[in-house]
Formats: sequence, C-alpha cells, structure tokens
Amino acid sequence: MSDASVLLNAASLCLAWLVLSGAASLAAAACYPLFARVVAADDPARRGLLLLGYGLMPPLLAGVAALLLMRPELVGPLLTDHCHGDFCGPHAPKLGGVRGTVLLTAASLGTFLLIALGGGAAWRRGRRGALLEQLSRPAGGWRIIPGEKPLAWCEGVWHPRVYLSSSLVHRLAEAELALVVAHEQAHVSRRDNLRRQSMHWATMAWPSRLRRRVMADLALAHEQACDGIAFKRLGMPPDAAARLLPRLERDDTVQARLAALEARPVPRWRTFAAAGLAWLIASILLDGLTRLGHPLLEWLAG
Repeated sequence: MSDASVLLNAASLCLAWLVLSGAASLAAAACYPLFARVVAADDPARRGLLLLGYGLMPPLLAGVAALLLMRPELVGPLLTDHCHGDFCGPHAPKLGGVRGTVLLTAASLGTFLLIALGGGAAWRRGRRGALLEQLSRPAGGWRIIPGEKPLAWCEGVWHPRVYLSSSLVHRLAEAELALVVAHEQAHVSRRDNLRRQSMHWATMAWPSRLRRRVMADLALAHEQACDGIAFKRLGMPPDAAARLLPRLERDDTVQARLAALEARPVPRWRTFAAAGLAWLIASILLDGLTRLGHPLLEWLAG
C-alpha cells in the first residue's frame, strides 16, 4: 500500500470518526437528563465513575463504529442492507468529488486542531505547575504557596500535587487543616484532575447547557467522594461535617456534600440500574452508528 493510500485511509477514518462522534455526542447529550436522574442517588464514588464512563462513551463508540465500517465483515447484521448487493467492501467515505475533498481537508484540519489544542493545554499546565513549584515550599505531603486568599487545590493531571495558600494555613485550626489536606490528597489518589480533563475533551461536541451540567455533576461527585475519604481517614464522625464544611467551603454545593456524608450506604442495585441504562444507551448508539453511518458518510461525501 502506497503512502498516499495510507494517508487517504487515515484521513477517511478521521472524517468518519468526527462525523460519528458528533452524532453520538448529540444523542448522548439528549439522553443525559434521564441518565442523570437514575444515577443521582448512587454512591458518590460510583456515581463519578458512571458519569465519566457516560461522557467518554460517544467518542469511544464513534471510534468503534468507524473501524467497523472500514471492516464490514466484522459487523454482519448490524450494517444496513441498502448497499452493494452481495458485495460489501469497506464503508469509508468516497472522497473523489469536490465536496469529498473539502470534507477530507476539513477532517484533517479538525483533527490537527484537536491535537494542537490538547498539546497547548498540556504545555500551559506544565508551565503553571513549574511556576507553582518555584513559588511554593514543601510541608510534608503538600506545599504552601504565599497568598492572601484562603485557597486549597490539587494541581496537575499526570503528577498532581496539593497546594495550600499561606493565609489558609494560618487561618485554620489543626483539625480543619488536616481535613483540608486529606480532602485534597484524596483528589490526588483518585486522579480526579485526569478524570475531569478526560470529561472536558470527550464532551466538546455536547450542547453547552448540558455540557455544563454534566461537568458540574462530575465535580460534585468528586467533592462528595473526597469528603467521605477525608472524614473516614481522620476518624471524624459525620456530625463534625456540619460544623467544619460550612467554615471551609463557600460555594452552593455545601448542603449536597453534607447530605452525602450523612446519608446511609447506597445499595448496589442503584449502581447496576444506572450501569444497565448506560449499557442500553450505548448499545442503541452503536447500532445506530453502524446502521446509519455508511449512508450518512456517503451523503456527506457526495
């Protein structure tokens, strides 16, 4: 196979993935309010994993569907029977016309743009991390950075670190400081920054309102899960949260976080119900992508 054929096949695959990923993202976003209602009552840690899986589902399914369309012998009955009689070759978009050439160029540019955006974001995070490292000093398993605002956060995706501002350290009592550090270290051990970044990129094609909602739901699940880990690690009773959390947090999620700490253990069947619904949606999406993907790509390519 010549280099030109390899490049053409790669570009065709990118075009198929972009088109199918956009369609799958819109369908998953439309189903999200239903999924959110089912998963809302689940344990925070399991809810966060389910939300992340739901957000990653459209681009992953689009990739699977694009590969299957390139290898129709693997798909069998999932493909529509509209096409080529007894012969069915690779369902790649036929890009010979002017429209196909334009789409091929757009797909290549779109893929390059995504890679460039991801690389730029990674470079900026690296610069920010290096600057914070220079400005801060170690204090056990976390670092103190000079600042007048009371701040605590987990910085970094691949190698996260916990940072606390000097004003927060001086303001808090010993028990409060231990709770804040334990909470942020829970974010580190759970790799929540990586999860949040993965969701950010996976939902780029979602409508903005639903994207903000799923990102907020994921953030709340992370905070609730880390609250539970921190209180358990320090051996604090749940009623201590009613005294400490309102003093440490000023956002509108405090009541939801308190409710999660005081809630009874959630039965596993809620997790299975949410996972079953996600599996059903994923199955319908994959079936729709493989059945409708070929005629859609042919129509686009002209």
